[in-house]
Amino acid sequence: MRRYEDNPFSTVFGSKPELFVLSPGDNVVENVTNRLKRDKTSENVFMLYGTRGTGKTVTLSAIEENIEKDDRFIVVDLNSKGLLMEELVAKLYDLSQYDYLRKFFSTSINLSAFGIGINLAAIPPAASLEAAFIKILDIIKSKNHRLLIVIDEASKTKEMMKFAATFNLASRKGYPVYMLMTGLPDNISKLEDVEDLTFLRRAEHINMQPLNRSIMLYEYMDVLDIRDTEAVKLVNLTKGYPYAYQVLGKLLWDEPVRELSDKVIRDFDLYMACNVYDKLWESLSGKERWYLCHMANIEKDIIDVKELLGLLLEQHSNFSRYRESLIKAGILRSEDRGKIEFALPRFGNFVKRQMLLFSLNAGNNYGLNG
Repeated sequence: MRRYEDNPFSTVFGSKPELFVLSPGDNVVENVTNRLKRDKTSENVFMLYGTRGTGKTVTLSAIEENIEKDDRFIVVDLNSKGLLMEELVAKLYDLSQYDYLRKFFSTSINLSAFGIGINLAAIPPAASLEAAFIKILDIIKSKNHRLLIVIDEASKTKEMMKFAATFNLASRKGYPVYMLMTGLPDNISKLEDVEDLTFLRRAEHINMQPLNRSIMLYEYMDVLDIRDTEAVKLVNLTKGYPYAYQVLGKLLWDEPVRELSDKVIRDFDLYMACNVYDKLWESLSGKERWYLCHMANIEKDIIDVKELLGLLLEQHSNFSRYRESLIKAGILRSEDRGKIEFALPRFGNFVKRQMLLFSLNAGNNYGLNG
């Protein structure tokens, strides 16, 4: 058993917990790191997507950490809500370890002309920040360096669309520029649908998968010092959802008796509702909520689609697009043809509580606009 003085589980979004469990199959961190480091690669945009709490930011940070150890790469982290091009150029200027960039700025680009607040010499500046960026890439390329741009929680904003278009231009011109992004599924889809940004559809999309259950099992047993039978209960409850793994571990760590009690489950439900599910529920359409309410009432772990539609007197064609959007959002999953289930732990119980909050019952349309 490993010994920790403090609770090693973390419920803070975006921070790397001490216990960082990998997803099954390919190790996303190692896989993306290796692909970025290849001498010749046509892949220069990687997009990690998934619902809130699936480990996107933690995975992004781990990849970024690996790439920063490679002397060939210049890594710049940007705020997705900020002025992206301005921030990128200013951060490149601040990279004091790259003397050639400082010299280049001091002789070629007057950043104060773009309101960045750096008063440099002297020859006429680039006509725009986009043009300045291309000039910077020229010098980076001449030094056999690569530029990795990291953006967490990308969405369809005016600045993001403008920045992505400039990135695409640089990429088409053969500059060594790469982008690593995360985002919610719906936000990524909206960004890809912008007319001039369809190149993002060809990017490498990585859907954040459930955690490796065997590793979760042994971590719970080792860290919490519990039997395998109790650890299995914890793993099954989380459904491999990364944030749930951290929440349940944190709650059990603080319990005098480390078992899945009613109190622990109640506290778990509260954590998940306040930090994940409430926001997710608000993002859904009325029709999506309507289907989910009926699914929750069936009270089966795995639901036959024909049974659900038979109860609702709905056509399969009407349900299909909502089914796909809910799967893409990470709320449902379908591992067998004609079957669906909740992908998130105890989400059916959360839905039932939403129904109770609004005094809903199975006899009406759940008070939701279809």
